[in-house]
Amino acid sequence: MTPLRKRFSEDLKLAGYSRRTQEAYIYSVPKLAQYFGKCPTRISNEELRQFILYHKDKYAANTTTMALCAIKLFFDVTLKRPMPTFKTTRTKKKNKLPVVLSRQEVKKLLDTVHILRYKALFSLIYSCGLRLQEALNIKVKHIDSQRMTLRIVNGKGGTDRYVPLPDSTLKILRAHYKTHRNKTLVFPAPGQGQKQEPVSTIPIPQGSVWDVFKKVVDECRLNKETHPHTLRHSYATHLLEDGVDIRVISAYLGHKSLETTMIYTHLTPLVKKGVYEKINALMDGLL
Repeated sequence: MTPLRKRFSEDLKLAGYSRRTQEAYIYSVPKLAQYFGKCPTRISNEELRQFILYHKDKYAANTTTMALCAIKLFFDVTLKRPMPTFKTTRTKKKNKLPVVLSRQEVKKLLDTVHILRYKALFSLIYSCGLRLQEALNIKVKHIDSQRMTLRIVNGKGGTDRYVPLPDSTLKILRAHYKTHRNKTLVFPAPGQGQKQEPVSTIPIPQGSVWDVFKKVVDECRLNKETHPHTLRHSYATHLLEDGVDIRVISAYLGHKSLETTMIYTHLTPLVKKGVYEKINALMDGLL
């Protein structure tokens, strides 16, 4: 690691950014250096402007926002060289609705997973509404089988929370745990030949989870853009459909604002209010 990169990493730690955000930011800045083939300290304001235009044309809004936040912090804090172009640069956030699976699709997906560790992991993500990293970081001591709750430690924003743990999820977690009996982790990295699980100190790599999930989705032939986080979206939507108070769902998801959870109201069918029947009546006899 170069001295400049080390300094930026330290600045991120001092600012209190999460580990994942630190990794994403540290990954973004070298892209700027690679684009121009020179050290960021030698990049001019005009060159930075051209890079931002290139990034906006090539990448999605969320990716661009992440990169620009990282680069701005790098110039403002680490280099102590604020760039004028950031004063006029804006990224418009698109209000895209998340993809949601039906209950039948969730069941089909879980039934298609043949490797127990991944079946347990995907079941946990869906049944407790977890982010992927939250699920991977679950430790044995976080499971309270007496109160049937799961403690999420250091979730997004560094917050902790408790979520209900379904009986069936506890059952499959126990079945998975018997295959490795790691004293600390519920989902330890298996290592080469799956021999490291009992003593591993790190969870299953996210890349491995994504690879397996993609294969499962392909095998299911789900005609939707689906990823592990889709299970979390589906959990929230299904609870809302069943009449669970949105404030309760917001707490389970670990959202800081109820406004964030409100997006799921746009994904919930209006059948219970009779709207679907009324719309059908409007079309009756027209086609």
